[in-house]
Amino acid sequence: MKLSLRSLSFRLLVLTVFFVMLAEVLIFTPSIARYRLVYLTEKLDAAHLAALAVNVSPDRLVSQELTFELLDHVGAYDIVLFRDGTPMEMLHRPLRPEPHVSFDLTTHGFFQLIADAFVALFQTRNRIVKVVGPAPKDPSVVVQVTIDEYPMRMEMYDYSWRILNLSILISIVTAALVFISLRWMMVRPLETITRSLVAFRREPEDRSSDLDDEGRREQCSQHRCWRDPADVPHRVGLRLGCRLGVAMIGCLIAAVEVLEHRGAEEPPAAAHLPGGQTTLLGLGVDRLA
Repeated sequence: MKLSLRSLSFRLLVLTVFFVMLAEVLIFTPSIARYRLVYLTEKLDAAHLAALAVNVSPDRLVSQELTFELLDHVGAYDIVLFRDGTPMEMLHRPLRPEPHVSFDLTTHGFFQLIADAFVALFQTRNRIVKVVGPAPKDPSVVVQVTIDEYPMRMEMYDYSWRILNLSILISIVTAALVFISLRWMMVRPLETITRSLVAFRREPEDRSSDLDDEGRREQCSQHRCWRDPADVPHRVGLRLGCRLGVAMIGCLIAAVEVLEHRGAEEPPAAAHLPGGQTTLLGLGVDRLA
């Protein structure tokens, strides 16, 4: 099977890949925003659990060593829990960098989350991010945690790479299935009909170029009726044969009239007709003479 870059099959293949990839991009846009939101929510949940360790400690105080261990587990610089707007439990490092940006997960809408996700993807530096939101397991508690953005961006890159590989695979498989289906149902029958019509135009009397009759019946509706394309050359050939027969009879009559009026001893030159009709016309003229 020869696939030309300008063929209908190749154009269908390219369009299928393009539209599948476009659909994957439209799916990826909200999914990457959702992935970032889930990542930050998990950070809030881990920070909430780490801050609860302050409640079980004597005098609600923990050692510096335990504080660093809890903060390292969360991957945060500080953790603050608010109950009714009042800070209650707190874990923090002695040296805390100032956050570059702050995100409140209770006020961000759908499009804002998408914009923030793409801003994070295209960052070239490690921003310090302060995240504020309700605790997933206790909505009455508001958690504030300060983290590095770089680990989150690396996980977003990894997620995007997986989505890209999956999108390419889906595009290739879908395009191949659509290409095979359309070529089998549309392109191949059209190519067969085209070859048959071209061969019939060159040799109308050659029946070897006719399409095979696969038992298709004439399908008629109440308002229209059409016939199988395989029957077109046969019907055209019959009409040509009828016209050829009429032309032969006209030639014979003209030859008889010439002989009667001129009294010629030799029959007139016969018209050159395809298929060996010249001999037949000469024989008819001889008999009429």
